[in-house]
Amino acid sequence: MSLIKQIKKHQPLAVELFYRVFDMREGEEKRSFLMWTYIFLIISALMIVKPMVNALFLSTFGAERLPQVFILVAIVAAVFSITYSSLLKSIHLRRLITHTLYTVIGLFLIFWFLLTFNWLVGGALYTLYVIVAVFAVISSSQFWIMANVLFNAREAKRLFGFIGSGAIAGGIFGGYLTNFLAPLIGSENLILIFLLFLGICLYLVNQLWREDNSAQVSHSVLSENVTHQKQKPWQLIRSSRHLSLLAALVGLGVLTGKLVEYQFSAIASEKIWDPDELTAFFGFWLSNLNIVTLIIQLFITRRVVGVFGVGTSLFFLPAAIFISAIALFIFPELWAAVLIKICDGSLKNSLNKSGMELLALPIAIDIRTQAKSFIDVFVDSFATGLGGIFLIGLTGILNVSVQQVSLLTIALIGIWFYMVVLIRREYVKSFRLKIEPIEISDKQEIIDLTNESVISGISKVLKRGNEKQILQVLRMLRPLHNERLVVPFQELLNHKSCLIQLEVLKQVYFYKNIDLSKIVHTLITNENIDLRSEAIQYLYHKKGDLRNKLLLEFLNSDNYLIRSGAIICAARESRNNKNLSELFAIEDRIEKELIRIKDVTNTEEIIAIKRSCARSIGEGNIKTLLPFLNYMLHDTEPLVVKAAIIGAGLSKEKEFGSILIQLLKDPAYWTFSQTALINFGSEIIDILNNHLKNPFVDRRARLNIPTVLGEIELQASVDALFRNINIEDKAIRNEIINALYRLRNKSPYLKFNEPDIMQLIYEEATEYLHTLSFLYYQSRLDDKSSPKKEEGILKARRLLIHALEERLDRKLKRIFMMLGLKYPPNDIQNIYNSFSSSDTELRINAVEFLDNLLDTDLKKLIIPIVESTIFDDAVTKSIQRFSMKPDNEQEYLETVLNSDDNLLRYRSLELIGLMKDRKYLPIVAKYLNDHDERIRKLAKSIIENFGL
Repeated sequence: MSLIKQIKKHQPLAVELFYRVFDMREGEEKRSFLMWTYIFLIISALMIVKPMVNALFLSTFGAERLPQVFILVAIVAAVFSITYSSLLKSIHLRRLITHTLYTVIGLFLIFWFLLTFNWLVGGALYTLYVIVAVFAVISSSQFWIMANVLFNAREAKRLFGFIGSGAIAGGIFGGYLTNFLAPLIGSENLILIFLLFLGICLYLVNQLWREDNSAQVSHSVLSENVTHQKQKPWQLIRSSRHLSLLAALVGLGVLTGKLVEYQFSAIASEKIWDPDELTAFFGFWLSNLNIVTLIIQLFITRRVVGVFGVGTSLFFLPAAIFISAIALFIFPELWAAVLIKICDGSLKNSLNKSGMELLALPIAIDIRTQAKSFIDVFVDSFATGLGGIFLIGLTGILNVSVQQVSLLTIALIGIWFYMVVLIRREYVKSFRLKIEPIEISDKQEIIDLTNESVISGISKVLKRGNEKQILQVLRMLRPLHNERLVVPFQELLNHKSCLIQLEVLKQVYFYKNIDLSKIVHTLITNENIDLRSEAIQYLYHKKGDLRNKLLLEFLNSDNYLIRSGAIICAARESRNNKNLSELFAIEDRIEKELIRIKDVTNTEEIIAIKRSCARSIGEGNIKTLLPFLNYMLHDTEPLVVKAAIIGAGLSKEKEFGSILIQLLKDPAYWTFSQTALINFGSEIIDILNNHLKNPFVDRRARLNIPTVLGEIELQASVDALFRNINIEDKAIRNEIINALYRLRNKSPYLKFNEPDIMQLIYEEATEYLHTLSFLYYQSRLDDKSSPKKEEGILKARRLLIHALEERLDRKLKRIFMMLGLKYPPNDIQNIYNSFSSSDTELRINAVEFLDNLLDTDLKKLIIPIVESTIFDDAVTKSIQRFSMKPDNEQEYLETVLNSDDNLLRYRSLELIGLMKDRKYLPIVAKYLNDHDERIRKLAKSIIENFGL
């Protein structure tokens, strides 16, 4: 949706307030409330039967039997999870959830009957305990799988906190209800309330699926729950590092939780003997635990996950258990047992639960559905059984006290911390992979010249392709020297394009066993000076011991074309060879050529001589002739000047630095001057820096200096650019940023000044938000305008709005360029490219990846900006968040007129002129002498229309 459409969507104040409190967006409320109610009822139901079953079991068998039942739960759940995984592949998720609820309702009707007649004893109690434990895992897993299907990554990050609070509220409600009703109606009759809640859940599941299919999720995703994976769930987990770490983290959490549960239950049962009192105690403290959990979920979870990211939020639970375990080890009392249980339960079911569910979001939905359910059921149960084995070994065999179990808990938490670090990296990596384009880079692309079809394809392009295609293939072939390419190369030496001929000449030089001298000899009289000199260079190196004799023949030729190419070749060969310099008498030959010009009447010959002499002086770095090169830099013939520029660059003499920099102001020469200056390397950086910061140097020249520095891949270039980063001229500052970005892309090893980068990002983001708020204001005015009465103003305002939208696009691009100076540029570029995609899921994944990539301070500023380009209500939220709601059009127009955007300034003046309000006259008068001619004329016209 465009920014204009977003801005024009209005909501009643109460709805707006509700959305703001719960960070909810239009269209999400029904799904969110249905999911909230569903998990509320499921957890309420569990909180009714779980304390009842725990109390019955502990009163009958005691805490020493808990490890045994943990193992039994693990075995049953392991067997069940295999069947359940198969069902996920063949049954729609909706049907699977409803069938599960029907089955549990039927089983608990039977248990209620047995309890009523006191027939639930011995093995039946074990069965009841196992069913409750497995259903608790299954129901939670089904809920979060459905939540992962119904909500995307960004929705989940905002709404899972609210939705998860339903589970906590259900825990509070169910716990207190159990605490209140158990003494009144007896534990067995609580099952009837449990069954009522599950019956309502059946209705909610059907409503959720109808709501989702009609409005939110495509049928293709949900129709069969994406059940076409052939691999087994454990194979999927084993083949994915992300899923393996997720499974390990779930297992560690459950295993530690069972140790905590054992300590809590053992100490509580030791202090409280009466079954009903013990049931009430469990219900009361589990409810208190859930009050703490609800507070954390509503007021802390979303903020912690939003500010610190998914990975960091996972450290809170193990840290809290670690501290509580130490307390319980030192003070093995009931209060310490309650403390560790509250820490475990409150954080596990709020902050940690949201974080763990978010960890699965980067995984493809078909894999996620199967693997996540297997992890939730099998891994959870396996860890439960492992906890039972540990406890039997510790308490039954080694006679370890309840107090000393804390030592194992502390050891496990050390492993837990390490796993969180690993999965945090994997989470970010998974989102990176989701937004990376699927393509083979130049570095990865390998051309197999042993393949006949490859050779055939290359030959076809070289024979029939256009100039661009042929040059592209030739450049790809540069590092490859295969004699099978000689035939097409030979044909290309007769191509009409000098660029293609030149590229082929540079490559065939390396084919030492192939001699193409006969064809190349035809090029020594070509009109292109580069091609002539390169052809002579090839012939020179192919002639072996006779090469010097051949070059002397060319130097003494009567044909000025051959002579001019030969003199460049001779200068290049003799640059660092005194013997060759004396043999070819290169200095004397250049002088004679320059003197001979006065006797030449052919203009083309004069130009050719000057060009070859200019190039030769630079190629040979003949210091005695540098004054001639300096003279030719001021020649009236552009071709001569260009040759002199190239020669000056090849000479690398600093005396030409200032002249070449001044030539950067001329569009005819700035490309040549940039290339020449780049050729100087480190020697020119200080001179470039001095000219860049000097306000008296021609502005057009200064605008091109950053480009030169950006091509010299040295730390000194980066430092010089940063020294000028706060230059007042915004256009030059933009070029500096562009140059820094290119350097960052090409040379990641260079060091960039982070404080300066941060300052730039904040400035650019602030300008973006100001522009956004002005767009908001103008769009609201446009919405209220009367087309009949204000036709001219309406048109001008819409042109201004369009200019504002274009400015926002440019600002967003610049923000990402500056982020690329601080963070990996490839990641930042992929994120930016994702925003232009029509794939909503891709854009959402890009925001989530960026959210995990940015530092906390930057995240608070940048994420609202990028979300304003995607989500319907994010514009108004961003303006409200940063207190930028506009209320004064005059002030905003004046701010825009002071910007560096000439189109935006022009559109603002147009609108002012049509409004005919005299209060704007002092503002308009300022632009009568503006540097932009169009703005000067428009300002004058506006003043004249007022009769002044």
